[in-house]
Amino acid sequence: MLNYECNKSCNFCFQKGVKFDSMMSFEDFRKVIEWLDQLEFFQKAESRKISLIGGEPTLHPKLKDMIQLLKEKNIKATIFSNFVFNEKKLELFDKAVVKGFVGTYNPNSWYKKSEYELMEKNIAELKRRGFDVKFSYNITKGNLDYNYILEACERYGLNNLRFSTAFPNPNYNNNYLNFEDLKKVGKNITSFIREAVAKGITLDLDCTIPLCVLGDEKDILFFLKHVNAANLICKSAIDINPDLSMYYCLPRAKDVNIKNVFDFNNLREINEIFNEKNNKEKNEFYTFPECKSCKYRIRNVCQGGCLSLKKKFSYTVTKKLMSKNHKKKLIGIRTWGGIGDGLLVTPALKALKQKYPNSEIRVVCNDNHKEIFENNPSIDFLSVSPDESAIKDVKQIYETNYGKLKPSINYKKHATEIIADLLEVQLKNKKLQVFLTEKEEEKAKKILSKYKNPITMHITSKCSKNQEWFVDRWEKLAKNMFEYDFIQLGSKDDPLVKGVIDMRGKTTVREAIALVKHSKCFVGVDSFLGHAPNITGTPGVVLFGPSNPIVWGYDENINIYKDLKCAPCIDVLGGKKCQYKSRCMRKISEKEVTNAIRNQTETKKTKENTIKKNIKKNIILKKIKMFNPLTQKN
Repeated sequence: MLNYECNKSCNFCFQKGVKFDSMMSFEDFRKVIEWLDQLEFFQKAESRKISLIGGEPTLHPKLKDMIQLLKEKNIKATIFSNFVFNEKKLELFDKAVVKGFVGTYNPNSWYKKSEYELMEKNIAELKRRGFDVKFSYNITKGNLDYNYILEACERYGLNNLRFSTAFPNPNYNNNYLNFEDLKKVGKNITSFIREAVAKGITLDLDCTIPLCVLGDEKDILFFLKHVNAANLICKSAIDINPDLSMYYCLPRAKDVNIKNVFDFNNLREINEIFNEKNNKEKNEFYTFPECKSCKYRIRNVCQGGCLSLKKKFSYTVTKKLMSKNHKKKLIGIRTWGGIGDGLLVTPALKALKQKYPNSEIRVVCNDNHKEIFENNPSIDFLSVSPDESAIKDVKQIYETNYGKLKPSINYKKHATEIIADLLEVQLKNKKLQVFLTEKEEEKAKKILSKYKNPITMHITSKCSKNQEWFVDRWEKLAKNMFEYDFIQLGSKDDPLVKGVIDMRGKTTVREAIALVKHSKCFVGVDSFLGHAPNITGTPGVVLFGPSNPIVWGYDENINIYKDLKCAPCIDVLGGKKCQYKSRCMRKISEKEVTNAIRNQTETKKTKENTIKKNIKKNIILKKIKMFNPLTQKN
């Protein structure tokens, strides 16, 4: 940041009123370049690039010397300007150094006539000389008519546009948009995006915005598809000020800053300080009440907008949900294990909420659990390990690591009940819970509608290879049961079974569960999808070997298990290779699995046919009862 002087005074500027003793001296500029030059990442040719910003950097009297220094060091620069500069400055911009220009482009009425003509002339000349030019559209209450900037992009042949909403100035009452304002202008933003995309313009989001203000799910998905929105989650901007101090960003300048860049050896140290200071606003502050269960927040796609706005206007701040004087009983849960182990916690969470209906249940989960906990009404606050913001200041914390108890050896009851014991609750219902959305279910129905008798299958286990059946047997099963369409779910790295419909790696965990729900039957080994039939009520066939169906099986499934002397061994061997070459799995024949699938699908079919017959019978009886010949006239 070469200076803070500017020859324009935009009413939305979040830098207006910021003062430093002086602009950056050429000597300090040289020192900063030398500091960058000793960083490891800066040695790579493609990483040797900086931005020269301000204020208006073209006002700096030493700009020519700075560009020459960059040329000597083989460093590329992008200049951020308002394009209102003396035409003689054009001679300073050496194409060997200056990659291009990014500049604010406001409506015509915001400029004096001479300023507007000079700006247009400079832009045209920069384009003629072959520089990349990108406009920046700043959305404010008084700047919602975006047609002027789309027209300017078309006029200058620009196919890339940067945009952002206006943010608060820490020292000056500028024209910015708070969260309620964003809700009101969200439709305008979406219309702008759609029209820009229709004109073939690529869009870059400068600073973050809450996704939900854009409209419905279709609008959000359109935005995510067509906008380069890497900044939906704030990352530290390495902005070095004229006095060599650094801010995370100017709206957060008072809270997140360092005094001198030279006090640090690398950028990582600076990022760690900035990230730590921003954790509360990022992870604990909800912009709106619905942020709690929002899938985009849970998946770390959206942080709920500007951190400066969150600190001042967020729902969390307004309602003081994170206050130390919180009246609700706070209960913390730390989950453990694979996806299946996360699913097994859900009945205990429901029981805990029923036991303490006025409590606030906060969960720290593994990254692979966050998707299955989405929309769960028993969870009030969720964070993903190693981020433990959910259980900060919570005194009562439960651990769900039932694995350390070696359950297949020491217990003769289901894993859900063991976890319930750890959480000190009694289960009324052992049914697992995943709250699918209507859209997820509709997508699954649409996929399965192409197949007559779809059976979902999952053949691998992340826990242990010893739990897996053999690919050639899966292939024989699919070939012999030709009247069914087998749909293989799982990771894209799973071995493909020949003759099946390949859906490996093409679904999320939730979408895979939705496919199980709407299939005729599920068949697979003891894995996370082996729990899906219990969630969805789908008939299931699960193959057990080293693990115990007493602990991990379900009564409504057909659990195929060979009770050998060496089994169950999962809590002894873990992921180590079986010395008996998985004899327990080898003893399971294709015929057993075939019969089990037929039993499950035909039982379901028989039930459906019985229901249809009873409905038909009741209709006939009703009609007979309505027509009594003794009461009818001839």
